[in-house]
Amino acid sequence: MRVKKGFPSSGDIVACTVKSVSSYAAFASLDEYNNHEGMIHISEVSTKWVKNIRDHVKEGRKIVCKVLSVDSRKGHINLSLRRITSAQEKTKLEEVSQANKAEKLLEMVAKDMNVELNIAIETIAIPLEDQYGALYYALEDSVDKGEKVFTDEGISAEWAKALVEVAKKNIVPPTVTISGVLTLSSEMPAGLEDIKKALLEAEKATKEKETQGEVVVIAAPRYRIKITAPDYKVAESTLKRASETAISIVTKAGGSGAFQRK
Repeated sequence: MRVKKGFPSSGDIVACTVKSVSSYAAFASLDEYNNHEGMIHISEVSTKWVKNIRDHVKEGRKIVCKVLSVDSRKGHINLSLRRITSAQEKTKLEEVSQANKAEKLLEMVAKDMNVELNIAIETIAIPLEDQYGALYYALEDSVDKGEKVFTDEGISAEWAKALVEVAKKNIVPPTVTISGVLTLSSEMPAGLEDIKKALLEAEKATKEKETQGEVVVIAAPRYRIKITAPDYKVAESTLKRASETAISIVTKAGGSGAFQRK
């Protein structure tokens, strides 16, 4: 993980490693800030009453903290563990993991190109971070969009090709999976055929460039539609389209339909 210059700002969420624990505080190095040390006072360790601080933090443990205050002149950093939500912790740890992975992939490319890592960071990583926020996001984007991600930022075709190759081999684009239950019924003479047609058309609607889906029988008249997509917005849109397609076909043929998101 590339080390950031200077000190963090108040309110920042930072990844830390606990170095020592006393009766009144824990002391942790800030992994992203050249291991500057911060203090977590016992009152900032947990939202619950802390009888023994060691029940909550131990030497060597990786933690996520919120920066309360910074005195860069004295080198003092006050941290809080109790003000971090589980969502913030998860997001930060994932961010650190992605940053480490991206740097390893860049190192692999730099080695093949016979370029020192620090030079690759300055000439490749930093410009991409300025545009994407993180090197990992640029690599992830290139899995789908190809070399254009890099050449548009002034990176040579040779580097772009190598970066795309390593990204495709090592990065799996994120996906989300959602589902819902479709209820279809009909007492019309051709009702069964109408429902079969509706289910086939619904399944077709789940399969597009960005999405994959399926329609499975739970127990007639109930059917589950499952969608896998790159993000929730696309998934929800596809799920809605598939369910509405099925319901429309059956109702126009004299039957009835309903959909419940799970």
